[in-house]
Amino acid sequence: MFAAWLISSVCAVAGPEGTAALGTPTTTAQDWPELVSPYHDVRKAASARLDAMPRPDAFRAVAALLRSPEVGARSAGADRLRTLLADAEQTRADEVALAVDALCTETHATVVERLVAAVAAHADGVATLRTRANATAEYADRFRRVLDARIVVALEARLHFGRIPGFYDGQFAEVFALDPTAYERVVRLAWDPRLNYVLRSMAIVALHEPRRPDLLGVLAPLLIRPDHEIEIQETIPRDRTYEESREMLLIRANLSQYTRFALAKAGIAEPIDQKITLLEQRARALAEEVASIEGRLEALGALGARGNDMALLLDWRLGETMDAYFELGYHHQQLDRYAQAERAYRTITERPEQLTAKRWAYYNLACIRSIQGDRDGAIEALAEAVDAGFSDLAWAAKDGDLAPLRDDPRFARLIAGRRAAAK
Repeated sequence: MFAAWLISSVCAVAGPEGTAALGTPTTTAQDWPELVSPYHDVRKAASARLDAMPRPDAFRAVAALLRSPEVGARSAGADRLRTLLADAEQTRADEVALAVDALCTETHATVVERLVAAVAAHADGVATLRTRANATAEYADRFRRVLDARIVVALEARLHFGRIPGFYDGQFAEVFALDPTAYERVVRLAWDPRLNYVLRSMAIVALHEPRRPDLLGVLAPLLIRPDHEIEIQETIPRDRTYEESREMLLIRANLSQYTRFALAKAGIAEPIDQKITLLEQRARALAEEVASIEGRLEALGALGARGNDMALLLDWRLGETMDAYFELGYHHQQLDRYAQAERAYRTITERPEQLTAKRWAYYNLACIRSIQGDRDGAIEALAEAVDAGFSDLAWAAKDGDLAPLRDDPRFARLIAGRRAAAK
């Protein structure tokens, strides 16, 4: 399902109570001493040479750099090693071993940090370093740092162009298989106010997978009252002016919403049901208001009056109403209540007007039908979504909910045809 459109990628973060704002940590000269020393020029020159080398030559050059007495050269080697190891398809065991060996012998703090990132860039880095750490206690701290970094890498790898994906069983299996302490480490990420809130949200999403009995106690403090959550998410995004305090409130509400979703996916329904009750009330109230405005417009038309202002009001309130029904359907979907979700989405798709919410409603209908094995219905709904303006076909091609359609030639033609038209 396509969750990402609900939340923009904001880089500010909020503390547990949403009252403090801490920017994402930035690199300073104090953090990276060689940036204000002669080592900087050495590192820059070494990096330039490495950029021009094919992979085998670059690996040999990196090995030489990591043995250099110059901090700048070792730092450049660590950076390039991270790039090599991030290319998992081409990575060799000796490259992973080189990173681990270098990390275990390096003493300069800056180079250690870069080597931690290099080892964490490859899935085998954790296992290789664990063997060394189990044998020698002095490497235990570096192992923990690599483990934390690898968890972040694994979470970030599941983002879609920096946006948060939906909930799919097993997508975080790698994270929790890394180490017995992985669950507690992901909990700390979810709570860390220094982190980008997108990464915190990913940690919250991941925590549903182990189905731990303590999950409600762990995540409940991240919840805010459902009426406050709805009010914040409805009002702040419409205000085009930026105020940091309001942005923090929105981030707090979004973290709360992802907490409800994670709890729902883990089988804990009460927090999301509390919000669904309010969403149902709001959607009905807006629908009644729209019906009243339509009735008044019809009466004016019968009298020969145009009612332009009232028509504008109708467009505005109709958009709000359809957004409310989408939210209602989407929240039902988190509990796998597909019939209720489809009813809400159908309220949107059955309107004759051209509505932005239609593309998302049709897309989520395609997801629901795909999950339930209705290929024909899913293809039909996806085609309707494209016709209504859905264009993120890169996401549709990898969306876990649409996986049952991947071998259907109609699915391939639909995506390929739209891509060709876009070009």
